Amino acid sequence: MGYHHRSSGAPAREISTPHIDGLVAEGRELSRHYAYQWCTPSRAAFVSGRLPIHIARLGGACLAGEGVPRDMTGIGTKLKAAGYRTAQYGKWDAGMSTPDHSEHRVTPRLSTVVLAPACTDRGTFATAPLGRGFDEGMCYFDHQVEYFTYRPQSPYHYPGKGGVGCSPNQTLKDLWASDKPAASAADGTYEELIMYRAAAELLATHPVQQPLFMYYAFHAVHSPLELPPGWEDRMAFIQDSRSRRHYHTLVSFMDEIVGNLTSILKQRGMWSNTLVVSSSDNGGPEYGIDAGRHEVCASPDALA
Repeated sequence: MGYHHRSSGAPAREISTPHIDGLVAEGRELSRHYAYQWCTPSRAAFVSGRLPIHIARLGGACLAGEGVPRDMTGIGTKLKAAGYRTAQYGKWDAGMSTPDHSEHRVTPRLSTVVLAPACTDRGTFATAPLGRGFDEGMCYFDHQVEYFTYRPQSPYHYPGKGGVGCSPNQTLKDLWASDKPAASAADGTYEELIMYRAAAELLATHPVQQPLFMYYAFHAVHSPLELPPGWEDRMAFIQDSRSRRHYHTLVSFMDEIVGNLTSILKQRGMWSNTLVVSSSDNGGPEYGIDAGRHEVCASPDALA
């Protein structure tokens, strides 16, 4: 999302994040907290607890050998060993070329989870236990996917590197419920709603006495900037850039999900014993300004 896209750094009429702002007001804002310039290294750092340069992850995460190395113990594994129930929702993007790279180990018949023809000969996916210490969840593996079709949208343009990542696979539906595909059952439902509903169900049914670690990595506000149903006119007053209008709408949508999830925690008496950490995985892109320089993670149809 980025500091310059928050309420404190932009006109209130364009950016409204009351729930995220409420978390800051109740807690601590780290105004000198930095993430990497794009998503994969930051996610690898969170999963591994190491700086990206120390795990040699400054680029993609889908080819053989990419992602957090298999011999590095991650946060899911450590908290699971401490007795926590562990769950991951949303974007993974921290490795998928072997079972141990991914958070969800997939059965051998689902080996097509590897997200491109260039990757399909890179090993076989195994059964549970899940690969990175997460008991369950709902995720997609690639950098970005379409919100309604769940199709991956690699490769991307990183500054100075040209196309990076796996080739597009237009037949794959990149949506997974723990150790099985979820696209068929989803049937075109907006992807972030799928993630949110799964996370909300877990919070609503989780035994309050059992420790819980939930890692929710929003697809919003990432490209391709497709809006959820019913939200198309929320930012209609922004007329100079369709991308900026969609981006701000997704920020507002994300904030509403944050509010809904925290409300469940409060209703169930879990809030007073919960630590919430919120961070962007990269800085705020300037959509629609200069596609050659700033549209690092935007698809062409996202531009105004």
